[in-house]
Amino acid sequence: MDVESDSGSRKFHILKQLLSCDQVNYYELADAYYISESTLDKTLQELNHIIHTRYENISIQRINSQVQIDCDEKQRRLVYSCFLVHEIQEYDFDIRNYTGFFSSCNILELKSYIVSSIWACGILRFFHLFFISLL
Repeated sequence: MDVESDSGSRKFHILKQLLSCDQVNYYELADAYYISESTLDKTLQELNHIIHTRYENISIQRINSQVQIDCDEKQRRLVYSCFLVHEIQEYDFDIRNYTGFFSSCNILELKSYIVSSIWACGILRFFHLFFISLL
C-alpha cells in the first residue's frame, strides 16, 4: 500500500477503506498507515466530525477491535460525497487526484453528480464558478 504522510490524504484513504468494507480491524488499520492508536483515534474523531456536519445519524464506530460505518449503500455514497465537499472547502481540490479511487465509474459523470448535488443542497453557490474551475 502506498501511504502518503499527509493527514488529509490519510483521512481520505481510511474513509475509503471503511466505506468499502463492512468492518476493518482497528489495529491492522493503524499498522497499515504506520500511525499510533491515538493518532487513529484522532483521525476517526475528525472523520466523524466531518460526517456529523451533514448526517447526524451516521458515524464511524469502534466495537472491540473492529471499526465500521453502520449504514446502507446509499448512506455510504452520501458520506463519500460529504467528505469530497469537505475537501473542496478545506483544500485545493483537484478531482484528477482521486481518479484512482473511481476505476469503476466515469470521473466526468462523477464530477457532474457532485456539482448537481452541491447545487441541490445549496452549498457553495457563492463560489460555484471557482468550484467548477477546480473540477
